[in-house]
Amino acid sequence: MRKTSTPSLILLVLLAGGLTAQEKTPDLVNYWLDVQQPSAATAALFRELSTCYDEIVLKDLSSLRVRPFQSFPGRANAFAKTLQVEDLARPKESTVLAGEDVQQIRFCEEIVLERVERWRDSPSAQSQSDKLRAAEEVLLTLARFHRSWRSAAPLSVNPWHDLEAAVAKSLLQARLDSLAESAKAASNDDERKTLLKRAASILEAHRE
Repeated sequence: MRKTSTPSLILLVLLAGGLTAQEKTPDLVNYWLDVQQPSAATAALFRELSTCYDEIVLKDLSSLRVRPFQSFPGRANAFAKTLQVEDLARPKESTVLAGEDVQQIRFCEEIVLERVERWRDSPSAQSQSDKLRAAEEVLLTLARFHRSWRSAAPLSVNPWHDLEAAVAKSLLQARLDSLAESAKAASNDDERKTLLKRAASILEAHRE
């Protein structure tokens, strides 16, 4: 795992088949905005990630992939008494789980962060610059998905805070790594000035 220094593409409402984004199983590809002509590296990574899901591991060590929770389901050893989920293997069917039977929940964001990390470190035909830019685009998508999909009660402690912070940290690191890679290739003052402006923009975006 690389050390981090501190986390394009969302449609807040998708009208597809008469359903809004919150009525559909979220798909990271459908959260794509702004990138009209993605690089081959970015498109390949999105294809690999495909549908976003939360994974529930039960105490008998069986697991199921479910439609991502919108409300926080609780933490290990303190899950809600019952969890109503939609198993992606049986779409449109509701399943009720006893919280005491749940050992762990791996959220979509955690799964995507791990897979992006592995993808960045794996050998491929893409250049390092292309891979870094692809990682940045996917993490931007993930951050926007998180903000639009996960919900918390207003004026209360956000139970999703740690997860949101992990995504933000990974996105920032990807942006800084991409900037460093671009700096290596900068050959004149104009290119260096452009990179300085980009660096200032990145730091401003992650000021919180």
